[in-house]
Amino acid sequence: MHQKSLANALRNTNILIPALFLLAILTILVNNRREGNSGNAVPKPFAQLSTDLCDFGDIPLNTTHTQQVILSVNVPMDTAKIRLMPTHHPALKWKLTPTSKGNLLITIQLGTLKEPGIFSALLTVAFPNERTLTLPVLARCIR
Repeated sequence: MHQKSLANALRNTNILIPALFLLAILTILVNNRREGNSGNAVPKPFAQLSTDLCDFGDIPLNTTHTQQVILSVNVPMDTAKIRLMPTHHPALKWKLTPTSKGNLLITIQLGTLKEPGIFSALLTVAFPNERTLTLPVLARCIR
């Protein structure tokens, strides 16, 4: 008897849509718990870099140094149209290389610095949809 009354109630569209919505939410919560998630939904960023800062640390004068940073793009896009700016810099060179995991490897080369002191620059990753990411590049040139 109880099953028939529930079935009749669910046939009523005023109840059916909210009931299906509630069922979908409960399914998501159960799946999150099974996967070990706390239930707090966290959106994926559009794109992200493996670090917030490219720090070369203390470097001697007149030496060349290289660092690598991984760029992950979380939406479908033609990664060949991603650009690194500025395109010309007196002390920095960089290039993008696709990885086997679908990410991009940014190789940053710091050329020879002639004077001791702090070096800083800002690398901008420009996407074809007009979004950008920035990466500060720092080094302390020592004698």
